[in-house]
Amino acid sequence: MTTRPRSDFTPGELIVHSRSRMLTEADAVIFNSATHLEPTTSLSPYLVFSVVLGLSVPDLSESGGPFLGADGIRFGKTPEAGVTVRAGSRVLSSRPSGSRAGWSVVEWETVGVDDDGEELVRFRRASLVRGEAADD
Repeated sequence: MTTRPRSDFTPGELIVHSRSRMLTEADAVIFNSATHLEPTTSLSPYLVFSVVLGLSVPDLSESGGPFLGADGIRFGKTPEAGVTVRAGSRVLSSRPSGSRAGWSVVEWETVGVDDDGEELVRFRRASLVRGEAADD
C-alpha cells in the first residue's frame, strides 16, 4: 500500500479513513486474555480504541514520524461482537516542530463509530509528521 507523504494537514480538514474492521468474539477473547487474563467474549473499550487508532494510521502517520500520544479518550457505546468499526479524523492543529527542521507536530481528533453511526470512542492524538524538506 502506498501512502501519500503528508506535510499539508490543514486545521479543520476531515479525513474519513477508508479501512474498517469487524470485531469478533475471537478478537475479544484474544485481547482480553492478553490484557486482563480473563478470556471473555465482551469487547473491551480499549480494544475498540486500539482498532480505531490503527484504522487512522495509514492516512495520518504511516509515512511520518513518531506517535506522540493520545489523550482525552472518551468511550461511547460498548459494542457487541460482530460490529464493524469505522473511523474519521479532523485536523485540530499543525505547527512546525521546534526541535526538528522540516517536521511538524500535527494533532487530530479521531472518532470511531459502529454500523449505525453511533460513537464508540473519541480521542485526540498527535504525531511528528515529516515535511517535504525533512532530512532523515
